[in-house]
Amino acid sequence: MRRARIKPTSDCYMHAYNRAAGSPGFFPFGRKEKRRFVSLLHKLERYYVIDVVSYQVMSNHFHLVLHVPIEEPSPEETCRRYEKYYCGKRRLRPGSKRCKAVQKRLRDISAFMHDLQAQFSTWFNSKHDRLGSLWAGRFKNTILEPGLAVWNCVKYVTMNPVRAQIVSDPGKYRFGSWGAWCATGIHPFKDRATRHLLQALPWPLKAADAGDVRQHLQRQFSQKPPADCEEREKSKEEVRTRVYEPFTTRVDRKVRYWIDGIVIGSRDFVIATLDTFLPSTTGRERVLASTDRLDPGGTRLSAYRLRKLA
Repeated sequence: MRRARIKPTSDCYMHAYNRAAGSPGFFPFGRKEKRRFVSLLHKLERYYVIDVVSYQVMSNHFHLVLHVPIEEPSPEETCRRYEKYYCGKRRLRPGSKRCKAVQKRLRDISAFMHDLQAQFSTWFNSKHDRLGSLWAGRFKNTILEPGLAVWNCVKYVTMNPVRAQIVSDPGKYRFGSWGAWCATGIHPFKDRATRHLLQALPWPLKAADAGDVRQHLQRQFSQKPPADCEEREKSKEEVRTRVYEPFTTRVDRKVRYWIDGIVIGSRDFVIATLDTFLPSTTGRERVLASTDRLDPGGTRLSAYRLRKLA
């Protein structure tokens, strides 16, 4: 049975993720496909009022860190975006029933992701002479508390090509927001994204502008992970068969909580979100994990996922 999505009633950040259908080792997205996906992302970001903070397009999946506002755009802004999106071929009258429906849609994460995945699937199928669904299932989304959770999620997403051993430096991977930022000196979503990154900076890091944020990220991506001899000695089969490792903010290893988690943030934020939107998930069904390390400001991240019942 499908679980209803959590759609907060206030501004929120989300990590959205999905994978292409197919057996392990199937990598359908090459350079052309990745460029097309990024192009569609830009197109839809100009239409919707949802901001893209970070993205990474891999060979068989993608990651997005998004900001979803609570406020709908004004009727005038809705009409402007709508008519520009359709290149003036469709018109919208402010205050009309249709306008009100579009207003609501422009801040809906499900509508945004549906358009992105559907448009990419249509293009991909036409180019590869195929039929059927491209994606393995519904996209996953994790609610992120503003600040530390967003900052760490952006770092985790950015390091995907390094963990996949495609590049040694994430700045050299051109199909992610960080790689594009390093290549051009400008974030692909400019001030909209860097504004959110400035707000996400954890204490005691300080930044006045996008350049400072970039320097902080560059220093963190250049740090070598701590040696973990015991982990290296474990066989690949052991690591593969483990369902969940402890929740950690390390970016050099795969951490399932960033993908399968429902809510990530401080313990109080996670519990408050669950009590509001999933009040029935109590007792054995709740699995709340916390990092074993405090950040310099004394905050410990927690993550929640639903236990897979037998």
